[in-house]
Amino acid sequence: MSKFLPTTDQSSNFWQLGSGGLIPTGRLQAVSDITLVPRRYVPWTPGIDLFQSTHSGFIYVGGGFNMEEILTALMEQEQQAVEKYKDIARRARSSTERDLINRILAQKNFEIETLRLLCSGNVPDRFIAFGTIIDDEVNFRDAPSPSGSLLAVLDRGTPVILTERRGNWVGLQLYDGKSGWVFKDYVRAND
Repeated sequence: MSKFLPTTDQSSNFWQLGSGGLIPTGRLQAVSDITLVPRRYVPWTPGIDLFQSTHSGFIYVGGGFNMEEILTALMEQEQQAVEKYKDIARRARSSTERDLINRILAQKNFEIETLRLLCSGNVPDRFIAFGTIIDDEVNFRDAPSPSGSLLAVLDRGTPVILTERRGNWVGLQLYDGKSGWVFKDYVRAND
């Protein structure tokens, strides 16, 4: 059972949940009439709780918009879908079937990377593509030049976000938010 408090806004007729959600009091006979519906009985959307009133049926209440919870739940769903598509790809009977399924997988992987980026809170101002470092010990510099200061050395397989192109250099952002440059031959844009 959630805790209910009267709102501080005297002009409204709501009961306030401890988490910040509001329930119209006109739908209730008494605060004791409300119980939180266990999630195992109803589909759950992050940030939304379902309450049951003995007098007025079900009431959906937003407990406060939590973008990270929603993005994480979506990412988990997409990761489960990727595993299912990989299984389907293994069972494909022709190269055309395999190609079509691999296109779906590429799109799902893009969605997962996008959700991961949004969850990180480090969304760049510019975006070209997601990418991967494809060589060992790649110098990550503060300027698009061999004379730029070395910020870090990136390993093969490091996921990156391509943000800019300048001559033979590619501007990157790492998932921790650091930005810098690498020579274009050492990074590949993902499909």
